[in-house]
Amino acid sequence: MRTLPLLALALLPLLSLPGHAAPLSATSPNPPALLVELYSSEGCNSCPPADAWLSTLNRFGPRVIPLALHVPYWDSLGWRDRFAQPAFETRQYRLAAANHKNFVYTPGVYANGRELRDWSRDGALRERLAGTATAPTLKLSADVAGGTINATLSVDGLQAGQQLRLALAQDGQISQVKAGENAGVTLHHQHVVRAWQGPWTSTQAQARFTAPAEPGALTLVGWVERSDTGQALNAVSLTLPR
Repeated sequence: MRTLPLLALALLPLLSLPGHAAPLSATSPNPPALLVELYSSEGCNSCPPADAWLSTLNRFGPRVIPLALHVPYWDSLGWRDRFAQPAFETRQYRLAAANHKNFVYTPGVYANGRELRDWSRDGALRERLAGTATAPTLKLSADVAGGTINATLSVDGLQAGQQLRLALAQDGQISQVKAGENAGVTLHHQHVVRAWQGPWTSTQAQARFTAPAEPGALTLVGWVERSDTGQALNAVSLTLPR
């Protein structure tokens, strides 16, 4: 019979305590990642195909990091999107202005801050991947305990006019829409941004998130962006335990 040393036996209860997982970490890929931002709404009947497309982007691996940011400007049609936040609408207007537009719409897709109008065309995203330039390297770490997520994002060098952000995204969200353009439709969402923090203008940022009560896999996403336009330069993601 194989036996364990007394010290190892003494540590076993501590190692198995719930909510005390070892810290997790990830480094941004090289070549840099694309941060793909989908601006969507449960009140928009042209958004479900874009939501479905976003759910397929994991096939690109760590070089494509998808986020679904739900905007509230469709809520007036009779269905309030529970994932929508005014901050996401503000960000979409900011990205639109950086792309020389004075209006926003859904579904709207941006890859590292550049509008991707032909997102549904096979190969459009691969062309963007081929054109990525060098960017700062990011490191993301987190520990999860009792539903609290403590995150640290660091960058190897932050130039003037750059800043850091963090977001918490969730998969597996389902809504049965009862009004608006999608009335009677059951919607399935992946990569839904539930919370975000920042910006920070230092080379290291720390943030605390509370895990949503709803079930669904969680991903922590960090990125570096231009301060003036919000255009992402590189990103990193980290899958979290539930």
